[in-house]
Amino acid sequence: DLRIQTAAEAAVDAGMERLGRQHPNLWQEGRSPEVALVALDPATGAVRALVGGRDYRISQFNRVTHGSRQPGSAFKPVVLAAAIGERWPNLGPRSLVQDTALTVALDSSGKKEWSPKNYDNLFSGTITLRQATLRSRNLPFVRLALDVGIDRVRSAAEALGITSPIPS
Repeated sequence: DLRIQTAAEAAVDAGMERLGRQHPNLWQEGRSPEVALVALDPATGAVRALVGGRDYRISQFNRVTHGSRQPGSAFKPVVLAAAIGERWPNLGPRSLVQDTALTVALDSSGKKEWSPKNYDNLFSGTITLRQATLRSRNLPFVRLALDVGIDRVRSAAEALGITSPIPS
């Protein structure tokens, strides 16, 4: 969708310009932050626009389609796509989610556990899905993935073209 693609490119430019004003130190010592953007159709999960980097003239590497990274925050849109696909129209930006402590049993014995954290080790309590996304809060997305089902999240990842193994 050319209109959405143009808006995505403008959003990347504006966002990087704002980041440069707020955090000029990120561009020091030959370093330069990069960006990737994927715009999904909220009703279907289809890709409507894609921006693979900050400036194609500087780097032709497409961080969306060819970037290999730890899942972390890059996987949140996959969880969101699976959840939207499963729960639309009852799940949207104003839906309330919990950013609270959580411990997940990793095996049936209960001996292996995982307690995910947010990058700042803080919790925000009840927040909107929009805020959880904008602030990249981990716990709401872990809860969303567990609620929707790990198999559905894995299927969404595969539908989006992720080919690396995705353990439960």
